[in-house]
Amino acid sequence: SGGLRAEDLRGFERSVHLALERLLGEWTTAGFADVPPATAALAHPTVVGDVRFAVPEWRAVIEVGLPQDLFEVAGQSRDAQPPPWQRLPALRMRLLRRLGWHVVEVPFQEWRSLTDGLQQRQFLRGHLREALHALRERERAEEAVRERTERERNDKALCRDDRREATGASAAAAAARAPVAGADARV
Repeated sequence: SGGLRAEDLRGFERSVHLALERLLGEWTTAGFADVPPATAALAHPTVVGDVRFAVPEWRAVIEVGLPQDLFEVAGQSRDAQPPPWQRLPALRMRLLRRLGWHVVEVPFQEWRSLTDGLQQRQFLRGHLREALHALRERERAEEAVRERTERERNDKALCRDDRREATGASAAAAAARAPVAGADARV
């Protein structure tokens, strides 16, 4: 983790983080059966790199689109390389989605139009419900794979047992048909 603290967040990010923490706290306190407990993580490590906001228990990433991510920063020369955070958000989001993360995009303009904390939490709630739905779907798919794997393993074990029985029965039948050494050939 990059050691990012809430105090290090820029104003817009700070409001998203506060709304996210409050929403998760409300859900945890309410104890909804269909909402597993979760926490907001800052600078959460992933194979793509640290993401600024995540709800790791739900495999959800919150991507905050800042104005400086979209526009030229004042005082920056046109020849200067933009920082990686500025030029790679689309790639990072695509990679995270491919890796099974649900990406919640929070565009600056849209967030700014939300007039109070309640509207902000409703915005996040709607998107995080999608993340929870995706998490449940992933869990169901993983459970189906585990069950299929277990059935296949059991089927293979039964086949091995059947082959052993058949081999043992064939050997016993062959032994019964074979003449016993020293036995009188006149029957």
